[in-house]
Amino acid sequence: MTLSIQSPDELVALIPHLLVFQPEESIVFLPSRSELPAARVDIPTTARDREDVWRSISDESGRHAQPGSTVAIVCITADRNQANAVGLDFAGRLADIGIQTPILLWADDTRWADLDTGDMGLQTDAARESVAAMAVLSGQPSRPRAGSRWLSLLSATANPWRHCCLRLARPPPRSTGPVEGRWAVARVQRFQRDGVRLSDSDAARLLVAVENVPVRDRLWLDMNQANSGSHVALWADVFHNVDLEIHAGFK
Repeated sequence: MTLSIQSPDELVALIPHLLVFQPEESIVFLPSRSELPAARVDIPTTARDREDVWRSISDESGRHAQPGSTVAIVCITADRNQANAVGLDFAGRLADIGIQTPILLWADDTRWADLDTGDMGLQTDAARESVAAMAVLSGQPSRPRAGSRWLSLLSATANPWRHCCLRLARPPPRSTGPVEGRWAVARVQRFQRDGVRLSDSDAARLLVAVENVPVRDRLWLDMNQANSGSHVALWADVFHNVDLEIHAGFK
């Protein structure tokens, strides 16, 4: 599916719908096409933090990048100077692996600014309402839950395709929670090794498996700094698979 984004205000308003929570003190990477994973990380405050973040996203981004791949960077923080330094740093790093960054924004609770042109504006109710309407039509959550984390992406309870998933998954007849838990962890780890997109049946089975809280907890505990990039790629692909259309008049 394609979400048509007309302005920086709308792009900032879209982020909580894609992540299913409202990020704070974060840097968000939003690819314009779904071959690259979307990602959110805590905004790095030191040089070492920046290296850690880069290690977590560079392998996946470089592996899936194609000619013409682009990523919008949005730095969400109260400190605009920090956003400028961090945003420019990662834009340069992405350019080195063939990914351009035509959109580089800063946002706080009420404002946004284009860090390339210096243009600024307020985050408006009109943009939030427009994006919410697009999100509903595209199947994205209409009211993101404040304070949620990536764990919310591991819950299929409210997924509108749940019944279809139950038919597609077809787990073994005697499959139990522990068995499905072991399968889910092994399947996620396999994805981390080979990066091959899950088949429809495996994706459906995974969605059904994570309705079990202990299974969800096992996958959550498996996340760490080293594999965060692949986790983002996996769950973004399973839940979202959204292309962003950013209009030429945006900048």
